Amino acid sequence: MMIDPKPYAEFVQKLKKAQAAARAKSKSELNVITDRHLARCVDNTATGTSPDSPTLSISWDRSGVTETPSGEQAEVFNPIDYSSYYEFGHR
Repeated sequence: MMIDPKPYAEFVQKLKKAQAAARAKSKSELNVITDRHLARCVDNTATGTSPDSPTLSISWDRSGVTETPSGEQAEVFNPIDYSSYYEFGHR
């Protein structure tokens, strides 16, 4: 009695399609979460009377979604050189 491999091949193809759909959905959801976090960072960055102060708030940016060995990742960051001092409360 021979086993027909065709149903297994079809199952593997369906599984690959489901994995691709899940990966696309996770990237989409991670983009939404990252955009929400970026907006929160911009809104919560206080601006003062310093000439450089408004620059800190509008400089927030985000990376694209990248795949890592442990899953997907996106970063929200502020490239201004003094932003780390502001974040940790050192003025």
